[in-house]
Amino acid sequence: MSIILRRKILTSILSSVLFVLIFSVPTVFDMNAFVNLYYLNLMFVATYGVITSMFSDWLSQKIFIANTNREIASFLFYLVQY
Repeated sequence: MSIILRRKILTSILSSVLFVLIFSVPTVFDMNAFVNLYYLNLMFVATYGVITSMFSDWLSQKIFIANTNREIASFLFYLVQY
């Protein structure tokens, strides 16, 4: 479980960087705005996104036995929660 949690947190950090880079391109680069947008996005993704993803994985693991069904169910649970 610890490896999965680390992987989800790393993914949230990388997705936050990508998000900020994409939305910083149209404007003039301002380091203060970049850091603020990154921090706000990371806090949202790291809290809500990681918790939601962990809950979806846990719920699909309790319901399904087959690995393929578990992955599909986890994806669908994750979509429904958003």
